[in-house]
Amino acid sequence: MKKVCIINPHFYHFVVGGAEVQLFLLSQQMISEGIEVHYVCADVDSTIEIKGVTLHPFKESANQLSKSMQRLTGIIDSINPDIVYQRGRKLTTYYAGKCCRARNIPFVFSVSMDIDCRYLKSAPRVFEQGTFSARNLMKFLIRAKEDFYSLKGMKLASRIITQTKRQQGALKKSRGLNSKTISSGHIVPTEESLVKTDPPVVLWLANLKEWKRPELFMQVANQLKHLDCQFIMAGRLATESYRSQIEETKAKTKIFDYLGAQTFEESNELISRASVFVNTSAGDEGFPNTFIQAWLREVPTITLDFDPDGIIAENQLGYHSGTLHQLAIDIEHLVKNSVERRTMGERARDFAVSRFSAEFNFGEVIETGRCLVQDGK
Repeated sequence: MKKVCIINPHFYHFVVGGAEVQLFLLSQQMISEGIEVHYVCADVDSTIEIKGVTLHPFKESANQLSKSMQRLTGIIDSINPDIVYQRGRKLTTYYAGKCCRARNIPFVFSVSMDIDCRYLKSAPRVFEQGTFSARNLMKFLIRAKEDFYSLKGMKLASRIITQTKRQQGALKKSRGLNSKTISSGHIVPTEESLVKTDPPVVLWLANLKEWKRPELFMQVANQLKHLDCQFIMAGRLATESYRSQIEETKAKTKIFDYLGAQTFEESNELISRASVFVNTSAGDEGFPNTFIQAWLREVPTITLDFDPDGIIAENQLGYHSGTLHQLAIDIEHLVKNSVERRTMGERARDFAVSRFSAEFNFGEVIETGRCLVQDGK
């Protein structure tokens, strides 16, 4: 395997999201092993190179299926890769699957969220807020069409990679598709870089989206404003609707602050200084990068609802609270108990080093690709 084509809407240099981080780290591992990496995305207008990766411009369109597929096919033909790798179910999954099947190029699809495993992925989210209108109905139909084609694309994959056993089971049960579970990977930081802030920092870090439920963290911060700690929220505002709530919380909760968007490197530095990491997402996450980043940096994780494969509770890496009331109790407990906090953090790091190192997990992804290329599938 000498040349790989990765397809994703964004490259991490422009947009920092979970898939973008994993694809960037994977690309760097591939480059270190002498593999030529091409990356097809919508962030550039012409072919350029960043961090050793050659970026190619491509924007998909639900209204122009045939034209979009022709454009992507042309790009893949110009690259002439040994294998194509695409993460996260979207229309591009279908384009890539069709193109690769026609040219006998191995196509690896990687699940990025639990909802990738459902028949309808994006369409139901149109009515999450309970609003019904002709406009939203049209959006639903468009997204249902995208979901239909993206599922067809998954079925065209030579290999499907899931992040968790839960995803693997759901994909098999609901769609009858087999997959290989390979955990996400991260570079292991040195112990010298793990310097905690005093008073302790309780950190929430993600793009501020509705299903991430940042307002719940702000509610808890206000409830616990008597504690000797700092509540820090950071991440890109995906919608301006949260700005007024952030300003209101800052005004009445002096130990709360919002730091805005962070680069991947800045997020690692921020997590290294934190003592507690909090997740308030709904149960449709995949496997948050921030969980692994936190564990590798000796930061216990307190999650409201989402615990992938029960890892946090089973391995005592923090707490799976289950209710907002219990979340507040668990945060206060760890803030006040430094010895337990450190012990839990050290256990989290040991676990993460053994399970989520970039070299091992990305090596397994690369070896999977090599086997497919050798088998000609």
